[in-house]
Amino acid sequence: MCSPLGPPKISIGDKIKDQFLVKKKLGEGSCGMVYLVLNIKDTKRAAMKVEPLMKSKDDEILKMEVYVLKKMQQSKHVCQLLAAGKTSSYKYTIIYHF
Repeated sequence: MCSPLGPPKISIGDKIKDQFLVKKKLGEGSCGMVYLVLNIKDTKRAAMKVEPLMKSKDDEILKMEVYVLKKMQQSKHVCQLLAAGKTSSYKYTIIYHF
């Protein structure tokens, strides 16, 4: 069960890493949200998965997903990982969706 420290502080119009612009919320699940982002450098759309910071390291799902995505980047069957990081209230991954 997910035990977040608090809700992620993210708004439409926020810039991530000075490269991605948050355009709209696409959906949410029990442990996070997905946003449509625009790559400012090439105007391509991407998806950003957001997970609030958790009370327990055992609840950190996104960390494992990033690990797996990095290991599989050479496969044509896996989304391209563009960025991953952490802010004061959430962790995120940004991937191109095909």
